[in-house]
Amino acid sequence: MTGKALAYLLAVCLLLVGCSEPSIDGSSERAFHDSAAKVASQLSPAERWAFTDALLLVTMTGIDFGTPLAEGEQLDFEGAIARLHGMSAEEIMAMADELRRLHLE
Repeated sequence: MTGKALAYLLAVCLLLVGCSEPSIDGSSERAFHDSAAKVASQLSPAERWAFTDALLLVTMTGIDFGTPLAEGEQLDFEGAIARLHGMSAEEIMAMADELRRLHLE
């Protein structure tokens, strides 16, 4: 492959990566907050509200609030955000819609 063709291929790959939809990074709590803010910043105000609502619902759904915590024990927030890793705003909102639908049945 010539240098010119390789440079063109690299430019196309970088363009595709740059155009990808932002997603949630569930690798740590800090990464989660930063990526959620980045995802939300790409949305209209109405979509941002819907995304925030969906994010709270989906995140909290995986946490058991019915069981008392032992002394020093914390809720499994890390597990909840890890389940969202790699998901887009659209995927999270669809998951929240499904949870709402299941709850109403």
